[in-house]
Amino acid sequence: MPLVSFVIFMREGGGGAVNVFCRGSSGAILAALFVSFLPHIETQIIHVKKDGESSHSSKVTGFDAYNMNVIIDDFICSGETIREIYNNISANKFVAIDVLIVESGYRNSLGFEPEYLITK
Repeated sequence: MPLVSFVIFMREGGGGAVNVFCRGSSGAILAALFVSFLPHIETQIIHVKKDGESSHSSKVTGFDAYNMNVIIDDFICSGETIREIYNNISANKFVAIDVLIVESGYRNSLGFEPEYLITK
C-alpha cells in the first residue's frame, strides 16, 4: 500500500486511532511529518527510547494496543532498531504491527510481519 493510498484510507475513516512508534531524532521527525497528514485522525506518537536513555522514563506505556499500530523509521540496515521498537512495545502485551514505514533497506528478518509495508 503506497503511502499516499494509506493517508487517503486513513482520512476516509478506514483505521480509527493510530499509534505511531519511532526511535531517535530522525524517527521523531518522520513521525511528526507523517501525523501532520492526518489532521482529523486521533494520533499518538510514542517515542521508544534507545538502550541507556532514561530521560522522561524509559518504559513504553499509555497506549491502546487495539489502535492501528505504525512503526516509522528512516532506514533499515540490520533491522535492530525496528526489532528493538517492536520488542519494547510488545514486552507487556500483544501488539500487532499494522503498518511499517521505512525509507529503504527492508529485509524480512525482523521477527514479525507487518500487515502493510510502505517503502521506497
